[in-house]
Amino acid sequence: MSKKVTEHTGTFAAHSEDGREFTVFIFTEYHEGHTSDGAYRTEGLKKLRTSDGDAVNRTAEGKYRIVGVEELDIFSEDPNAP
Repeated sequence: MSKKVTEHTGTFAAHSEDGREFTVFIFTEYHEGHTSDGAYRTEGLKKLRTSDGDAVNRTAEGKYRIVGVEELDIFSEDPNAP
């Protein structure tokens, strides 16, 4: 039997064109379980969220879109940004 576990795996800074600053959290899904060969853990999808909890989609390298009440393009040069 396997289970899905989500962990906070990173954080990066981003900004909008009008100068607003955002903190974006990276969450990674892992699938864990056991087989006759032993335990396993595989990395799954990464999800991005602002510190306010809004979903963030990656549109290109260093470019993202906050999806929520308002859609807003944000940018990051942070080396931790995916």
